[in-house]
Amino acid sequence: MRLPALLFVTVAAALMAASVLVVSTLRTEREQRARVDRTLETLMELRDLGRALIDAETGQRGYFITLDQRYLGPYRAGSEQFPRMVGQVRRSLAEQGDPERVRLFAEAEALGTAKLAELERSIVLVEQSRVLDAQQAILSDQGKSLMDRFRLRLAELETSERALLARTTEQVEREEQRLITLLAALVTAIVVTLALGLRLLVRAAQADSAEAQAHALGEARDRADLLARELNHRVKNLFAVILAIVRMSGRGSPEAKPVIETISQRIHALVAAHDATQGPAGRSSVDLRELVDIAVAPYYSDSERCVIEGEAIELREKAATPLGLMLHELVTNAVKYGAWSNPGGTVRIAWSRVDGRVRFVWREQGARDVPASVEREGFGLVLIRSSAQQLGGTVEREFHRDGIEVRIEFPG
Repeated sequence: MRLPALLFVTVAAALMAASVLVVSTLRTEREQRARVDRTLETLMELRDLGRALIDAETGQRGYFITLDQRYLGPYRAGSEQFPRMVGQVRRSLAEQGDPERVRLFAEAEALGTAKLAELERSIVLVEQSRVLDAQQAILSDQGKSLMDRFRLRLAELETSERALLARTTEQVEREEQRLITLLAALVTAIVVTLALGLRLLVRAAQADSAEAQAHALGEARDRADLLARELNHRVKNLFAVILAIVRMSGRGSPEAKPVIETISQRIHALVAAHDATQGPAGRSSVDLRELVDIAVAPYYSDSERCVIEGEAIELREKAATPLGLMLHELVTNAVKYGAWSNPGGTVRIAWSRVDGRVRFVWREQGARDVPASVEREGFGLVLIRSSAQQLGGTVEREFHRDGIEVRIEFPG
């Protein structure tokens, strides 16, 4: 009882830690999306501010040329809108907390205010019938210089805001990718832990059976089966818990819905892969293609390509667990170190039946840092060889320049 309990505690602790990371990542993503919205609002406010000053100048010019009082309408509207827009932009920049942008806007505000004062002076001169004085003021370079410098400061502010928008958008994309990576790594660790636990349980049951009598052997097998089903049931419950946490964390954030749906689909696929390693319930045989499809489904995408070729082969149901464990180990290695650790990598899976034996070939292309050979066998290869022995077969592997080839042969 100690070993299953330890495995369960380990998986539960990993799930809780990952849940905290998921919630934290979603919260950060929401904050960054809010920052994107604020930046877009600031850009629109800057444009409205420039339009207000241009409207005021256009009205002033029309009034000077035609002496038509109707042109004072656009002038007054632009003059009144300018200070309101100044207040909105000032508040938006204060929320961003960037001293450089605040300084640039203070300069733009001073230039805009001076331009409005220059426009007001010329209108007053016209109203006082001092048209020549107004003309000299308009033809001077002072008004043009103020307007050109005002536009330059606004352009600098818009460039700075666009750069901030690009950086924030990139951060949002990185957070989304981080969330997917965290969940994929978590579920992979759970499946590997479960596979190890089941393997240890099987070995413990085999050791007990060699020493116990027939009745004791039956009880030991019943206990091992009960423990395996209980552990399997608890892990499925944990899958359901993390799926619920992910969906609840994204509730109220419509922008996070695509990410939540992608994560949910991958979790469902990993649950199916976990079920495949347990063997088919109530069936006397298992389809080899079905096992392969389920094993690669959680990782299969446009960037992780997979080519599968093989005839229809029905295997005895006892072959499902060892074959499922081998497939899971090969897939995990491809994701962590092999072809699927690099964009564009390809895994080719093929099998055939020759003289009553199944020849299964796993070939990876596009892997990084492929060694010429490996002196020490890791636990993964030990697990694959052990599973092959349960099938009554053999395992061979060969390293190529761009990947690895694993050949498995067993009675079929």
